[in-house]
Amino acid sequence: MHRPATRSVLAHNGRMRPSLALHSVLATLSAGLLVAAFGCASKAKPPTLEELEAAELPYLNRIIDEAAVTRDRIFARLERDYADAVAAGRANDYAFDVLVLSGGGAKGAFGAGFLVGWGEITDPAWKRPQFDLVTGVSTGSLIAPMAFVGTDAAYRVANETYRNPSPDWVKSRGLLNVLFNEQSFYTNDGLFDTICSTIGPQIPAIAEGAKEERTLLVAAVNVNQGQTKVWDMSQLAGDVQRGALSPRDYCQRFLASASIPLVFPPQVIDNNLYVDGSTTSDILISLDTVRNAPSLLDRWTKAHPGVPFPTLRLWVIANTPLFVRPVPLDTSDLVILGRSLDLSVQAALLSQLKILQLFGEVLRHEGLDVQFRFVAMPDGYTQSSDEMFNKGDMDAMSALGVEMGRNPASWRTQVPSPLVPTERRNSLEAHMKSTSTAVESTR
Repeated sequence: MHRPATRSVLAHNGRMRPSLALHSVLATLSAGLLVAAFGCASKAKPPTLEELEAAELPYLNRIIDEAAVTRDRIFARLERDYADAVAAGRANDYAFDVLVLSGGGAKGAFGAGFLVGWGEITDPAWKRPQFDLVTGVSTGSLIAPMAFVGTDAAYRVANETYRNPSPDWVKSRGLLNVLFNEQSFYTNDGLFDTICSTIGPQIPAIAEGAKEERTLLVAAVNVNQGQTKVWDMSQLAGDVQRGALSPRDYCQRFLASASIPLVFPPQVIDNNLYVDGSTTSDILISLDTVRNAPSLLDRWTKAHPGVPFPTLRLWVIANTPLFVRPVPLDTSDLVILGRSLDLSVQAALLSQLKILQLFGEVLRHEGLDVQFRFVAMPDGYTQSSDEMFNKGDMDAMSALGVEMGRNPASWRTQVPSPLVPTERRNSLEAHMKSTSTAVESTR
């Protein structure tokens, strides 16, 4: 549900102990040596390089063709929104709303709670809209279909699912099985069953949303072709309704998006192996289709000369803090590897958010009305347990999300710089000051 777990180290008697992610990396290295030594073969014969090279161009052509279909639906939705606005007498006052949900593993409880709290806002400028486009990666992909359906009941289903993790979501395979028979350290069959039981019933509503030209996208990584794969789940919901795709195969796309490499098994879909979408990008959105060929803006200008492009509102929920807490390490700690992975994830997320912010500023400079807003968990937030899905932690993160979702001030527009951490310093100083004041008041 995220690239190897965000929180990779835990304080333990003044030292640090490796997390699940680090144990996975180290054990995998050991397993590789043993497999080489004993000549163990994998269960399935992998494709040859020649087969992969022969499939590469057709695969890329399919991705390009599918993206074109998605763009056509997005443009059709822009047209529908405009027609509705004209009919309502507000042709110059409407927006195209995009929700972007990041990875974060169990921290998806924060995003699920935030969306519930957001639903309590009544101020028209800040109330939770019906989204024209919803995208999700990793844990975000599991929340995205509920946000796409957009009913209070659907949002509650997402929140309650995160607040009630089942013990059978994941199960350890055991070291010997990992070394000699399996491809991951944990099974996630229970999680898949939950995905099917919660998302499966939403398929008819998702298909109805597609008829309104609304779009739901999730991403995973094709490790065979080395390419991020974006599935248009709104279109595929129609395939399920027509009997061209089974509900379980449909739900497998969400599982693939949340399948952490090494921790969970990769998912085989159409003869390709897929892993967690956060492996390459923690958020799924690109603004280049607005202005770069083939351009939505060009199509709009030709279809509606002199009519401004609709207001574009980007709402991004990062299911993780932007900055992690400091941890004590020394040169002999193997956990440095896990810490480095955490920092890599953090830097990538900050970069992706910054690109969105800057691209929005470019579009505004060119005369478009682009509103970029994001929310993230408080800097330095950590879970109390090192369990993968701990109910106490997930309840607390959901409650935090609900509280922040109720407050429009939670939304931010400026992504902090990791190289000039002024905002982080100011936040830390304010926190230290409030903590000191609280301590003084108790004396």
